[in-house]
Amino acid sequence: MLKEILKNIERNKEIASRDPEAVPHEIAAVARGDIMRSKENLKELFYQYKNALKERVIFIMVNGKASKKFAETVDKNFSGMSFKAEEFYTKLVDQVDPQNYENKSLGNSMVDILSAVLENRALEIGVTAYPALLYKEKYASLIETKEDLVKVFSKMVNEQIGAEFVGVDLLDQAAEQAVKKRFSGSILPLVVYTEDNDLLTALAKDFYEKLTPNVFVITAGIASKEVSENSLTTVTGKITKKSVGEALKEVKNNLR
Repeated sequence: MLKEILKNIERNKEIASRDPEAVPHEIAAVARGDIMRSKENLKELFYQYKNALKERVIFIMVNGKASKKFAETVDKNFSGMSFKAEEFYTKLVDQVDPQNYENKSLGNSMVDILSAVLENRALEIGVTAYPALLYKEKYASLIETKEDLVKVFSKMVNEQIGAEFVGVDLLDQAAEQAVKKRFSGSILPLVVYTEDNDLLTALAKDFYEKLTPNVFVITAGIASKEVSENSLTTVTGKITKKSVGEALKEVKNNLR
């Protein structure tokens, strides 16, 4: 199915990229119509591709001091994609003017700004309904840096909306990359890495409950006892192509 969708994407891309001014005047109107239809077709084809890809995605949640090295090794040596767990929240906070939060207390106005940024991303990835992001006293804190805001923002999103929102965003990013790479395989591992134990636990739980049963936790290096005990496998010592390959094999053997 993915191969056929990719063929249609390529066909429509070719038409959509045409210059209507470069064709004879008498057929320019027809050419413009073809170009507009192809651009609309591309949106629908990407949606179809993303939905089909979702059935082939597995989430590998990697925690520990060597989690980044694990992800880099997957990128370099295996057919997977890696994403930093905090990236979703960081990219959204990057859209907020620092003057709106630096050395200020978190309040309703700041949450309203974050809600607007979140809504824009939701529209981009096709999320049409989700709980509103609300300010609550338990989130009250002094925001001195971007990192402070990312921390509290991630907590608000995960607790009020659900961490699966991050998973939907990752699927959208993965689909864009997969189209460029013309991916049509049977399994696409998405490695999500972080050293934040609480964040990893929240993401893994919601991904498993709301997106796919194929969510696996791997510990790379030193991590908390709680996370290590709930990991499918632990990679100790130096992170190498061999050790990562063995961990990925363990994941494949446990696919649901």
